[in-house]
Amino acid sequence: MRRINIFFIILYHCLTMTAVASEYSDDSAMIHEILTMNDQNCIEQIFDNITLNEKNSDGETFFYQMIRIITHGGFDASSERTLYLINACFNKGADPNVLNHNYHQPGQQEEHTILHFLTINNNPKTNRLLPIINIFLQRGANPDATDSNGKKPINLIKDKNCELYQILLQAGHKNIKLAKR
Repeated sequence: MRRINIFFIILYHCLTMTAVASEYSDDSAMIHEILTMNDQNCIEQIFDNITLNEKNSDGETFFYQMIRIITHGGFDASSERTLYLINACFNKGADPNVLNHNYHQPGQQEEHTILHFLTINNNPKTNRLLPIINIFLQRGANPDATDSNGKKPINLIKDKNCELYQILLQAGHKNIKLAKR
C-alpha cells in the first residue's frame, strides 16, 4: 500500500512540474528553482552564467520571464527573497528597458518593457507589485519608454490606479529634469 501512495505522489509531482515547465519557455523550470533557492552563493553563480538580456525564441529575456513568473506564479512580490533576486539581476547587468514580446492572442504580438508589464499587472486595490516597480524605477527603468503601440506605462493606468500613476508621473518628471541639464 505504501509503495502505491509514493508512486502516485511522484507521478503527481512529475506531471505538475511538466505542466508548469510547458506553460512557459524552457527557462521557466530553472526560474522556479531559482525563486525557491536559499543559497545566495548558488544564485550568484547561476546569474554569472545566464545572459539576462538576450531574448529567447519567444522574444523574451530571462529577466522578463522571471518577473512574469513572480507576478503570475504566486510569489510574494515584497518578500526579501524576491527583492534580493531582482536586485541581483540588476547587479549582474539586467537591462530594465529591453523590449520584450507580449502575446495577447495567437498571431498578435506587441513589445513592451518590464515596467509596462508590471504596470498592467499591478492590482490597484493591493498594489502588490509596487515594491518591484519602485526597484525598477530606482535601477533605471525609463517611465517614459514607449511600447510598440507608442504608449508609456503611465498611459496604461491613468484612470485605474492613482498611487501608481503618481509614482510614474514623479519618476517621469525626474527624467525630464535630468534631460534638460
